[in-house]
Amino acid sequence: MCYPLAILHFPYDESVTSTPATWNRAPNNESDVGGKIKAQLKWIPDRSIWLPRWNPFSIIKLEMDDPDQSSNHSSSGLGSEPEIIESYDEQVPTASHALAEESIQTEVENKGASQIDHDEIEVKNIGWKEKAQCVPQPVVGGMRNEELWILIRRFNKQVFEVKSINTVPLADLDMNVAEDDAFSPDKLRAQLERLYMTVVVSIVSLWKHIVRLRSWRETKRTAAFLAVYGFAWLFDLLIPAVIMFLIVLIAYPPARTICFPPAPPSIVDSKTGGVQKPPSGVLASDTSITGAPEKHEGEGVEQEAHSFVNSIASVVISTSAGKHPQGDPYDDNTAPDPTNMAQDISTAKDATDGKENSVEHDRTKKPVSNIVWTKTGPVMHLISELVDTWERFGNALSPTPPFPVEQPRLTLSACLLPPLFLSFWVSSYMLLKGLGFGVGFVLFGDPIITPALQFANRTYPRWEKFIELRNTILRGIPTNAQLAVTLLRIGEKNKAPIPPPPSTDAPPPPKIDPEAAQQVDNLGVTEEEAREALQPDLDHASDVKDDSQQRKPKRSHRILNMLKGTAKGGVHTALAADKAKAAAGAYHARNRLGVVNKPSNADSMSGPICFPARCRGKKGHAYITATATSPALSWTSDIEDVNPAWTVAIEDIDQLKKVLVTGATGYIGGSILTRLLKSTHTNIKNLSYTVLVRKPEHAEYFKSIGMTPVMFENLDQVELLKKEASEHDIVINSASAFRALGARALIEGLAERKKKTGEPVWFIHTSGTSSVGNRPVSKIYTEEDAPFEFNDKTQDIHAYELKREAHDSYPQRACDVAVVVAGEELNVPTYILMAPTIYGVGSGPFNKRSVQVPFLSRRALKKGYAEYIGEGAGVWDHIHIDDTTKIYELLLEKLFAKAYVPFGRKGIYFGGSGRHSWKQVAEGIARAGFAAGVLEAEPRAIPLEDLARDTPGAVEQYLELGFASRSCTNAELTREVLGWKPEIGEEAWEKGFAEEIEAALAQ
Repeated sequence: MCYPLAILHFPYDESVTSTPATWNRAPNNESDVGGKIKAQLKWIPDRSIWLPRWNPFSIIKLEMDDPDQSSNHSSSGLGSEPEIIESYDEQVPTASHALAEESIQTEVENKGASQIDHDEIEVKNIGWKEKAQCVPQPVVGGMRNEELWILIRRFNKQVFEVKSINTVPLADLDMNVAEDDAFSPDKLRAQLERLYMTVVVSIVSLWKHIVRLRSWRETKRTAAFLAVYGFAWLFDLLIPAVIMFLIVLIAYPPARTICFPPAPPSIVDSKTGGVQKPPSGVLASDTSITGAPEKHEGEGVEQEAHSFVNSIASVVISTSAGKHPQGDPYDDNTAPDPTNMAQDISTAKDATDGKENSVEHDRTKKPVSNIVWTKTGPVMHLISELVDTWERFGNALSPTPPFPVEQPRLTLSACLLPPLFLSFWVSSYMLLKGLGFGVGFVLFGDPIITPALQFANRTYPRWEKFIELRNTILRGIPTNAQLAVTLLRIGEKNKAPIPPPPSTDAPPPPKIDPEAAQQVDNLGVTEEEAREALQPDLDHASDVKDDSQQRKPKRSHRILNMLKGTAKGGVHTALAADKAKAAAGAYHARNRLGVVNKPSNADSMSGPICFPARCRGKKGHAYITATATSPALSWTSDIEDVNPAWTVAIEDIDQLKKVLVTGATGYIGGSILTRLLKSTHTNIKNLSYTVLVRKPEHAEYFKSIGMTPVMFENLDQVELLKKEASEHDIVINSASAFRALGARALIEGLAERKKKTGEPVWFIHTSGTSSVGNRPVSKIYTEEDAPFEFNDKTQDIHAYELKREAHDSYPQRACDVAVVVAGEELNVPTYILMAPTIYGVGSGPFNKRSVQVPFLSRRALKKGYAEYIGEGAGVWDHIHIDDTTKIYELLLEKLFAKAYVPFGRKGIYFGGSGRHSWKQVAEGIARAGFAAGVLEAEPRAIPLEDLARDTPGAVEQYLELGFASRSCTNAELTREVLGWKPEIGEEAWEKGFAEEIEAALAQ
């Protein structure tokens, strides 16, 4: 989840994430971060050494400007000392900071190791890199180390991103879930696991307490409850008795143990209230439902939560696959289990059942999918709020120092006093009448309710916030995440960082938990029953396995194992190749160094102030200088060298400009991305990239090179597009140029971003010159209707497109118009690049071929001869892919330099380095094919109808505009404003025909 975090002091409160992320500081408001970039850091996971994720340098790779190119925030060059910026400003902006400060001033006997004064110059090591038993007890006064590590371990899993805020939160506690937190499957999984650990386990435990009472096995306790209940019922005091009972439980904690003697939920039979064999076969933990073994306290229920979410996912996938429960189990083993295939399984099943999946037959697919994806974010937020509230009540009933102990319980008890007094005067009749009135008012009182809400919204715009539980009766009571960050701040304040939770590499021992075994005596069972239930039975958990899991592996499994071994060898080969490529300066290979985890011991220099980190693929160490002056971050390739390669003040670390790229797996988008990643321009080089992808393997690739992938289905998911764009400063839209609604959604998102941060935003759209092409074959729009050559400087291209669209609609042209209109309406600068025929091998990671010439080349090989439509007299410009991507780089350079670049209706840019007719293209393909011995020497003319008939799903209009029209352009504005000039000569165009024939033959 994403949490606004009030003014940070030290790098504990950073962006904690399992995916590549940026560390955001210097905020402008509660929901996001902005401000001028003072220093730029890109953090990429470096899993060659495992370290605790909550520390900013635990699994990171640092990308910084060159020292000689950096501004005043970094060191003056190699070999410089850490720069003293200003005195460290001690602030206590929230109750969390104040409590951390006060905890250091408490009496010595109440202090833990992280709170005791020390004589270290910088930071005291109180157990980093030590075994759990060697860490001082307690690290924080008032709680056991195991309890502390539970909080930190779950904090690491829960928190994905942290954003700073300038204002104090209403409840005086930061680390609240941001209202505009973006949805991701990882975040949803984390919230579902929290829901299980916090809510589900508590409800199951409560139910088992009720079952124990009903069973009469604990005779005295059940009889006491019955006596009190019967007396209250007899004298019509049932409601007052229940309220008084709750007050006693809240205000007097020992009463909870007396009334509800603790017992491990895993050993209580939910039907009889007696004992049972724990589902895991051994009573190795007292808080989990299965009693599973755990190496460290709390890990059992955490693993349960993980399995719980996995099981839900398995059921969902199985349901989508439609796997029949009575199918032949032996036949299932001859092919991959469909329940393991999450993508398109439902569609595949419908197809096998003979159902039509086309849009014409099923018009519910897209709208329902959009509705589901739109609501996933609010559902995730709702789950998070529910669990947060549950945790606040838990921390109110059982407070943890340094938070107040008595005040929360007294507050909750006081809230029950008015209902208690009213219960003596309100009769059952009055209660039922009141409930009836309330139901009726809700159903039929809209004419009163709606105006009242509108008045409240006008008069008190944030009234809903003021009445939330966390800002009223639960004010000042933390969630577990807020508690964890407060405890971390204690160590920060005293310069004694809390050590990370111990690792759990070895499997936990399957032995009985002594404390849990003692609690069995509370169940009122015989010694024989207790002995039988406590007897470990490690085969018990596996008794439910079906026959298919116990049969001998079939040939398919042996083949799969062989493939795994082959793949493992291939991975090792690829890693070795990456090292060689990185040494030669390959950008992607350099960024992939260290991504794959190695089975090695933790680095000896892994905290508390020095951590393994990479800078541009080079191994080294990042370390924190935390003296009386401003804390600083430095990096060096040699830890023995006292002179760092660069230094930056912690307070100067700010947010990177964030770029959202659509079409990153495509020909143009992938090549643009590669160009920007290789850029030597400082601001472009340090951009933070997010890419929209459809396939999991593409997402994994972009993760490995330090980008943030976002899964989506199509550009019709306008809410998702708007949401993602609202989290970015720049959008480069290089996906389909035909989706006007998607483009507008992206612009709307940028408008929200601009309103939220006050920082500039830019929308860069990729289109094509077919938008200004004529229609010489159909004669719908002939050569006489348009100028021979369009000039992006001297002509109003937008006005021409508006006029043309009025009587000859074309989706790409309509999208161009929509981009300009939306940009002007929402005050978002838009820039459209209308590309002509693009040729050359792309530099992107996946699709490396263009559209027009490759399409004609493949068709020629299929026919045995090259073709052109009609007379082939239509003339187009062409441009190499490298020259195309250069335009994007130059545009960003100008924008970052704050130079004036025409935008909107004046921001339509052409690009072309040469010119060709479509007959010349066919002749070039014929020459290359004839030289290869696969085509006739001369091309043939064909009617447009033949091409449309032979191209499934094609539209004649698109084929005519793309392969027969005239579309000549003059990129005068591009050359003059951006300083662009083509670098690839015409010889590459001629050579490209042979390359396309060769590529088509290879396919």
